Amino acid sequence: MNIEGFLLTSAQVAVALAGFAALISAFRRRDNTLSASEIAGRSMILELGLAAGFFGLLPFPIDAFLNEFNLVGVWRICSLILVIFLTVWGVYNYRRAVNVAVHDGLSNGVQMSFNIVLIVINASLIANILIFGIAALYMAGVLYMLVAGGVQFMIFVYQYAQQS
Repeated sequence: MNIEGFLLTSAQVAVALAGFAALISAFRRRDNTLSASEIAGRSMILELGLAAGFFGLLPFPIDAFLNEFNLVGVWRICSLILVIFLTVWGVYNYRRAVNVAVHDGLSNGVQMSFNIVLIVINASLIANILIFGIAALYMAGVLYMLVAGGVQFMIFVYQYAQQS
């Protein structure tokens, strides 16, 4: 698959994830209140879905701005913006996971594993900025957001199925 196809497909999947989060919000039963972990999970699905859609489309305007002469620069700029977003989001998500664990009284190992993988992704993006400048490492960051959002959606569905 070519790079453009991957990025456009990623943006489409991301919009679908954000749409699922919206559907969850719209069709949830009013008599069944969501726990703090379910609210955090739904927020995570929406955040990562919208972010993956944005970052799936980001290389196109940057490539047009650089006049298609410097593809290495495109991946470095996109990776820089992505690593800033993922770092800020990762800190926020970690704090949210700690608050949910305190509020619900359970450990949230899945959220912590998301953050551990996020550290590896951020390290590879920093290497992409400083050394490599390739599309594959940037695409790994976008793919992380899709996989994390998808796993969180599966967890949300599982939790809801257990309540029924």
